[in-house]
Amino acid sequence: MINRKKTNDYECVVIGAGISGLSAAKILRSKKVNYIILEARDRVGGRIYSDRKIFPFPVDFGAQWFHSANINPLVKLAESHHLNINNKNPNWGAKHARNLLKQKELSECSEAFRYFFKQTNLKDFLDRKDTSLDSIFPSDFLWRPLVEAAITFQSGVGSKHISLHDMVHYYETDQDWSLATGMGSILSCFPHDLNIKFKSKVLEIDWAQEKIKILTKNGTLTCDSIIITVPTSILSQNKIIFHPQLPIETQESINNLPLGLNEKVFIQITDDFLSDHNEEFIYSKLDSDKICSYQVRPHGLPYIVAYFGGQFIKELNDLGLEEKKNFAVNELSSLTGVRPKEFCIKTSQTSWLDDEYTLGSYSYAKVGGSQARVILQEPVEEKLYFAGEAISQKFYSTMHGAFASGEKAALKFIDYRK
Repeated sequence: MINRKKTNDYECVVIGAGISGLSAAKILRSKKVNYIILEARDRVGGRIYSDRKIFPFPVDFGAQWFHSANINPLVKLAESHHLNINNKNPNWGAKHARNLLKQKELSECSEAFRYFFKQTNLKDFLDRKDTSLDSIFPSDFLWRPLVEAAITFQSGVGSKHISLHDMVHYYETDQDWSLATGMGSILSCFPHDLNIKFKSKVLEIDWAQEKIKILTKNGTLTCDSIIITVPTSILSQNKIIFHPQLPIETQESINNLPLGLNEKVFIQITDDFLSDHNEEFIYSKLDSDKICSYQVRPHGLPYIVAYFGGQFIKELNDLGLEEKKNFAVNELSSLTGVRPKEFCIKTSQTSWLDDEYTLGSYSYAKVGGSQARVILQEPVEEKLYFAGEAISQKFYSTMHGAFASGEKAALKFIDYRK
């Protein structure tokens, strides 16, 4: 991506160069709109970031999967640019625990996952008052800890905090693919001449007059409309000040879509460690929701990804910066009987909660707040448009949900402009 110096007055300003901001800008560019993207970081991608410096192979600090790959528009985009797609579906859910369960138990556990993660089984709840997801667990539900852990990996928060209606609206096809070169490679599929101004953190937005004024660290811009793609956590914590304040319904909708927390630990391993478990997933135990899920040798490469979610990762973070790395390495040692120094070469970890431009991982809806995503799809006075994964009702927390919301926001602006 390159920067271009233009006049400081624009038809449309896009705030954020994550995938929703890039998709919005791509549409604006194709329609000859005078636009600019303001990006606080020194890179594009937002929560899509593949690190290529720490290890001799890329690792995905952020988004990692083409969820619902068979209907995902980003897969077609990747294919059109000849990216190396891994279409081997991961073994989620109860299959993680195949070595810890007898066949009868495995069947029961698999059925539990099918019930709690298939919206077709839950649609009847849409006719009732919204409640928390945990309310549908039977009191004697044997597999609750394991399913609860899986929910935290999916939503970044425990089931008691999640709107049941929101979970029902979510749609997936159980096809989850990845990129061998790192998911960050998808960013190369966008036009390289998009007009982006990096290191331009937005501080205030004054939308009281016909012309909107945007105050950044680097000065002031004016425009007719804005497409806001920053995470809802940034908006709910008033990291951008609006003059006047956002309408009550808009602000309440933002507040109803906080970001959950998921983190990863990457462990580079020796060539012989778990060498016959390529691309397998392992749960360490089944009787607790304070567990870690391990992806062994993604794409056949010599490393393991440890996934943490929800309250458990917050507790580890409170104990210190190194705790989640120590937990993962020591638990793998306990599971395999191999001492850490005999398999662990190097480690690294994510820290999305401490990232000032995200303050979390991806969105969930609070109980009673499932309509917030729909409300934010409508512009405010044809001036303020919202986009991002949190704005997608069916595909929230996904890249393609963010991508589509950016396109829709740009098209709505263009329709109004006519």
